[in-house]
Amino acid sequence: MPYRVFSVPASAPEEGLQALNQFLGSHRVVDVDKRFHADEASVAWHFCVNYATKDTSSENLDSKSKFGGIDYKEVLTPEDFAVYSKLRDVRKTISQEKSLQLFAILTNKQLAELAQRRVKTLAEFRDVNGIGEKKAAAFGQQFLDAIQSASAVGTEPAHQHGRETTLFAEES
Repeated sequence: MPYRVFSVPASAPEEGLQALNQFLGSHRVVDVDKRFHADEASVAWHFCVNYATKDTSSENLDSKSKFGGIDYKEVLTPEDFAVYSKLRDVRKTISQEKSLQLFAILTNKQLAELAQRRVKTLAEFRDVNGIGEKKAAAFGQQFLDAIQSASAVGTEPAHQHGRETTLFAEES
């Protein structure tokens, strides 16, 4: 599936937001990843939009499981998947202890991002899209402990071995 990246300057967001909203309204959006970037030259929000084309039959959907979701074993590196699996176990334990649905704690996508990034602090934990103060306060330390223990047994992030996972891809 193709990607399209939008940059919305913080100083004059109207034009960029209009283009983004027009695009979102006219396409079937699969996912949106947003990042805030500031340096000496500019301050802007960047949006990476993954969208479906009208004919997705020719797309590579091998990473989809039989239930229609993403098969993270196919998408993540073996090292990242080991951490992801441990994070799923932590989420299941929390779910049982607190009588909460799994997705109410963290989504599979959030777990995968935590596994890829190997976050070390609650601030980094909150940087993952959809994780705010409440989730960080309620569950953050348990997930950080799991990441730390998984990393201690030799599951370094893929980018430390030259296999950087690309979050943004250019539109094809």
